[in-house]
Parts: sequence; structure tokens; C-alpha cells
Amino acid sequence: MPSDPFPVAPELSGPPDRPAPHPRDPFRRPAPPRRLPRRRRPLRPAAARRRTIAAWLAVAAAATLAATSVSAAVEEAHDTVTRLGPTRVAYRTVAALPPGHVLAGTDLEAVAVPVDLLPEGAVGGPPDGRVTRAAVGRREVLVEPRLSPAGVSPEQALLAAGRRAVTVPGRHQRIPARPGDGADLVGVTTVEGRASVVARDAVVLAVDDEGDVTLSIAPDDLAATAAAIATGVVVVAVHPNG
Repeated sequence: MPSDPFPVAPELSGPPDRPAPHPRDPFRRPAPPRRLPRRRRPLRPAAARRRTIAAWLAVAAAATLAATSVSAAVEEAHDTVTRLGPTRVAYRTVAALPPGHVLAGTDLEAVAVPVDLLPEGAVGGPPDGRVTRAAVGRREVLVEPRLSPAGVSPEQALLAAGRRAVTVPGRHQRIPARPGDGADLVGVTTVEGRASVVARDAVVLAVDDEGDVTLSIAPDDLAATAAAIATGVVVVAVHPNG
């Protein structure tokens, strides 16, 4: 058998070699060595005690500073009250109140007011059960002219001196009126159907659930109003006060 014309060299007849590694880039900076996290050294008992004592001292200092500030504020308030002179208990409203309101304990709060700053006629005792004769603002100190005497009804409280109170049947109709509102009374005869004003500048005292309206009128309008109620229908025409 003829020999192989292209014999394989002995050094190339073995298994193929692995590819040569990529040559290192001479311009590439080597990666920094990886650092392991440092382990905290446990505090020694003496160091731990010093740290605890320092923390408690800081808390004590803050508490002392707060107490000093509060004490200074209290002393300043006491000096202010002392400069204003003696005080007296007064009663002021928690919220605004309308005329004809019957006062209750929840409507008021007792406050100490310097005597020199009290309004004239300030109420001296608890006014529970008394009625407001006029509108009272929020946080306003109550004075006697704005309240009725004890035991007086809301209608009587709003009835000014020299006026007369009459009740106009509402005939189950809701009239948009509130105590203290101003109104004119118009009488309408049921036969002829004529209408005429029988009372001017009346003041609403109360409105009940049936729609009946109690009003304060001048004595000169009393006869015409009574006749209009008896012979026809009286219309309450509410208007702004003033």
C-alpha cells in the first residue's frame, strides 16, 4: 500500500489545544481590591456606661430647660394679671346666640376678667334660664341690658316697654320669620277681599310649630290688628330691621 503523500506531523497529531487567552490591555487600570466590611468592635463596659450617662444628662438638661421656660411663662402671666389689678368672674358665650334664646350651662363659660376691663353691667351670677333680649356675639361677656329677668318667658323678654303682644294665626303655613325679625301686618277681609296695612314695624317674638306668630306691636295698632284677625286674614310681611 502506497504511503500517505501528506503525513501528519507528530506534534500536531494530538488533541487540539485550547484557544490562547486574550492579551491584557496595557492601558486598562486594574480593579481595586475588594474590601471586606469592618466589624465594629464591641463597646467595653466602661465606654457603654459613659455613653448611657451622657444620654441621660442630655435628657435631664432638656427637661430642665423646658421647666425653666414654663416657669418663666407662668411668672410673666402672673405679673401681667397683677399689673391689671383684681379680677372678677364674668360669663361669656361659647357661640353666637339669637334673640329669645334661653340660656343653658353649655352656652356659657366662666372667666376671670380684671375689674377695670369689665363692661358696664356685666352679669355677676350664673344666668342659666334667662333669655337673651338681643343677639349676642361669640365670646361676648354678658351684660344685664341684653338679658331678661329670671323667670320671664322668651315672648315677654323680647316685648319692649310700652308695646303689646298679639298672636296672628298662621293657618298651618310656615312663615319665614325668627324672633327679633321686623314685620308689617296686612289685613285682608274675607268678604270684599280688600287689603290694608293694620300694623307697621312689628317685631316677631315667637313662631310655634303650627305657624302661629306672636308679634310686638304699637298700642295704636292694636284695635285694627284685632279687628283684622277677627274678620279676615292677617298676612305677616317680614322685612329687615332698621
